[in-house]
Amino acid sequence: MPTLTSISPVKREPKISFENWQQNHNTPRINTSGLNEVRASAKAWSGFSQAWTDYKSSSIIQGAIDKHNLKNKDWDFTLDRSGNIKVIEGNDRLSNQTVKDLEKALNDSAFGYHFKDMAVGLIGKSQLSVNTYNNPNSITKYDINAENISGILRGRELMEQPRADWNNIKGTFSKQIDRSAESLGLKEKVV
Repeated sequence: MPTLTSISPVKREPKISFENWQQNHNTPRINTSGLNEVRASAKAWSGFSQAWTDYKSSSIIQGAIDKHNLKNKDWDFTLDRSGNIKVIEGNDRLSNQTVKDLEKALNDSAFGYHFKDMAVGLIGKSQLSVNTYNNPNSITKYDINAENISGILRGRELMEQPRADWNNIKGTFSKQIDRSAESLGLKEKVV
């Protein structure tokens, strides 16, 4: 059995670039400009999975929801232009104190950080993606940015999914975009 001192070092090629590696190993050409889009997707997914866990497990958030009996009421939340989580009333009227308590719980927790991180990733994915012909994925189809995210993103709908799954977030966020596209006047990106 080899020990650490008996293993010889691997010969490494100095300063190898990704392009040289592709050429030397006869691999298909990969467009490295898409790596930014991949990072944005990873940021969105990481933010979502952490936010989803924090939303479900935070005694502060769940306490505010329970205190104001909000489980079966129609409300949601999004990000305002300054990046703070803002509660949105649905068909049920919420008191000013309820909105204040809920916004404080959502903004002042680890959840708030991860939810904002997710939104940055979703915006990045939209901004860095190219809309290919008839692409059904609304995240890449429309121009999503910091100015219009508050009219699209509905956090409670995302967080109350039964499980944290990238296909769930992508599908739910795409549905949110499609619902908002006409009312916000979102234009499809042109290749």
